[in-house]
Amino acid sequence: MEALSIDERATMTNMAAEVGAFTGIVAPDGKAVDYLVAERGMDRAEAEALVEGLHSDPDAEYVKVIELDASEIRPMVALPGDPGNGLYMDEL
Repeated sequence: MEALSIDERATMTNMAAEVGAFTGIVAPDGKAVDYLVAERGMDRAEAEALVEGLHSDPDAEYVKVIELDASEIRPMVALPGDPGNGLYMDEL
């Protein structure tokens, strides 16, 4: 996740609803703080305070953890109407 830009993170979380999720969340990091400072005009202390505590507890227990290697996901281009109407980039 840390390699993704803020725009890429926003796109991914927005697409969560398209596949039936209620929401998608990415834990904020320094890149998120930088974005809030540069694009939203917050001062750094305000941005850091805003994202403080927005992480899972270190000892959190999950029903299931799914790990994906994003480098194995084939890039797609979206077509209008529905995310299911996309085409794989390597097939264009």
